[in-house]
Amino acid sequence: MKRFDLHIHSTCSDGTLSPYALIEKAKREGLSTIAITDHETIIAFKTFAQFAKECDIEVISGIEINVGNYAGYHFLGYGIQDFTQIENFIKNLKAVNEYACLRTLELLKEKFNISISQEELIKTYSKDGLIDKKMIAKELIKRGYAKNTKEAYDVFIGRNAPAYSPIKKVTDEEIIYLIHRCGGICVWAHPQQAKYSIDGKECDFDEAKCAEVAKRLTKLGLDGIEVYNHTTKEQEVYLKRIAQENNLVITGGSDFHTMDCGHELGCERFTKFELERLKAKIAERHQIYRKGNEK
Repeated sequence: MKRFDLHIHSTCSDGTLSPYALIEKAKREGLSTIAITDHETIIAFKTFAQFAKECDIEVISGIEINVGNYAGYHFLGYGIQDFTQIENFIKNLKAVNEYACLRTLELLKEKFNISISQEELIKTYSKDGLIDKKMIAKELIKRGYAKNTKEAYDVFIGRNAPAYSPIKKVTDEEIIYLIHRCGGICVWAHPQQAKYSIDGKECDFDEAKCAEVAKRLTKLGLDGIEVYNHTTKEQEVYLKRIAQENNLVITGGSDFHTMDCGHELGCERFTKFELERLKAKIAERHQIYRKGNEK
């Protein structure tokens, strides 16, 4: 049986394996189709797509973007055509948010006596002369202050941590529009992991909240929903129902970042039928994108 995984992270963002290592691992583990969905970047796709073809692995271009309406609220873009436009959008957002990163560095010194300079981060990690919080997390891991990305955010720089400094985030409507404008389809990533606030208290998304938000997002143009991503059977049942009610395609993935967390590649419950529906939706969007560019 062929296996698929449409939610994987590499060293291009906060994963520990390079895209090439991930493709080799996918080949060894019998996967036929994957999407490397790094946070806020898709630029490496062109460099590893040919290697994937040589390994007989189908790779769908992908990206994961953090959205500001709620906490832990992410969208996945698949089948992106205009890499330059989406990368420029993210680069401009990073430039706006650099102040928050500098404030985080100040708070790390103040609260934990950890000295990390902007210059060090740029020299070690940056490709565009800008820094972001993922780089700070990587440096905390490198220096042994945190075991992994989750710990770096939970203990030091995340929303409820002492060195947290808020950044500007884009809305879900903006991201859906951006992904469509760049020729891709937009999928709501791991809905059950999102959180919303009531009277200052964070609450997990339940079935009712997922249904409410999915209905609103569908009106904005949402194409799909990630049903399989560390979901319980109960969550899968209601997420499938929500997808059906809103005519959304279904996706799934491991959300692989590192082997240290015990995660492996592959999403066993994501079927070939669901994959083909997703690819058909991408093909529809590509046709719209081409027609728009012909004008």
